[in-house]
Amino acid sequence: DLSSLVSCLSEEDKKDECISHAVSVVKAWLVGSYHKIFKLYQTAPRMSSYLMDLFMLRERTCALKIIVKAYRPSVPIDFIRDELAFEADSETQDFLTRFGLAFTDDTRSKIDCKASTAILSAPPS
Repeated sequence: DLSSLVSCLSEEDKKDECISHAVSVVKAWLVGSYHKIFKLYQTAPRMSSYLMDLFMLRERTCALKIIVKAYRPSVPIDFIRDELAFEADSETQDFLTRFGLAFTDDTRSKIDCKASTAILSAPPS
């Protein structure tokens, strides 16, 4: 339990930027705040972002499913890039390509949320 773990920390430990950041990440994850998780990822101290990389794919996938359900009829790729803390458009496209999502047109600048919800809900093949 997070609260018992935090209560065991000394005052000095609680002030450490890495420990404080890690506690914030866990709190955001426990309440399901993907927005907060990705903001914390972007501001991770020292080499904490490398540790967070271990679960970023899972969190981005979960967040993408939530966004696609919530943002009908479409959601801009730029929003996905910014919200899921991708550094480049190419990185965003690589991530989205793995899901075979539907787009609103040939420019692939917006995800068709209605068509993509079914794709994301389908069991993996």
